[in-house]
Amino acid sequence: MVCSGCCPPKVEIFIWQVLRGRVMVGQVLRNFEIVLDPSLDYGLCHEGSETIDHLFLHCSWSRNLWTSCMDWWGVTSCTNNSVKDWFQGWSGLCPKNRYRRAWDTLFSAIAWYIWESRNLLLFKGVLLLLSFFCYRPCLSSLLSGVFFVLLAS
Repeated sequence: MVCSGCCPPKVEIFIWQVLRGRVMVGQVLRNFEIVLDPSLDYGLCHEGSETIDHLFLHCSWSRNLWTSCMDWWGVTSCTNNSVKDWFQGWSGLCPKNRYRRAWDTLFSAIAWYIWESRNLLLFKGVLLLLSFFCYRPCLSSLLSGVFFVLLAS
């Protein structure tokens, strides 16, 4: 699913890095002994130390985004303990097999949006609202791919 061809290459590489634990969140930077301002180590929700699993799954902001998107598709499920587990179980949550490519692309779009939102907060002090998810220009190619697949099905 990582190399499905529905997403721009930089997003597919990013998802691959997330799954391998190579995205530069606070925990990874500390492992490389890169000193951070302690106030920068709490991600989007300021509720816990920024790990890959926390940022993409357990953070209340991220969890609300996953839940909102899944509700829109009529899917109910809880997130797993790790991003790897969540990724591996994602395809099994697809509501209809004919929407498989759109569903798989949605995983990448959500993860990319979380990452971009985190970076906007970290570097510019701007926290995006969840409702901006469908309106971000940087996601237009991802989301148009999702909707194109839906229309073609």
